[in-house]
Amino acid sequence: KLIQTCDLYSTILDLAGLDRECAERDGMSILRLFESDSWRKFVVSESSGLDFMSYTQRMIRDDRFKFVFHVGGVDELYDLENDPYEKVNLSCDPLYAPKCIDMLIELRRWLINHHDGLIVRYDNLYHAKINHYQTLIHHD
Repeated sequence: KLIQTCDLYSTILDLAGLDRECAERDGMSILRLFESDSWRKFVVSESSGLDFMSYTQRMIRDDRFKFVFHVGGVDELYDLENDPYEKVNLSCDPLYAPKCIDMLIELRRWLINHHDGLIVRYDNLYHAKINHYQTLIHHD
């Protein structure tokens, strides 16, 4: 299962008896894993760049694929099942364009739900990248 560090905070609050609705602001209590089969389908990671250079990116990962959205560069898609060391970027392969689109849609939904400022500044870039991947599908 996909667990994030923010889940530890929610789990501690859940164990302490705090109402789950309050405890699960950003994460989910890991105790849910023992209670049902319902769990998240993906995790997201954020990077807003380095001190001296802009390198803003967001990563979304499901149980098999990892997609990295780069504001100023080429996106990355890795099949972690077949390429666990992330050596082959599949984002330019037309066969994987549908997966890139799916990951971008899920990432955009997450950004909106979490009020990530990136969506305000770069929403037009998201749409342009989706169009790019659609073009890859149609030219294959």
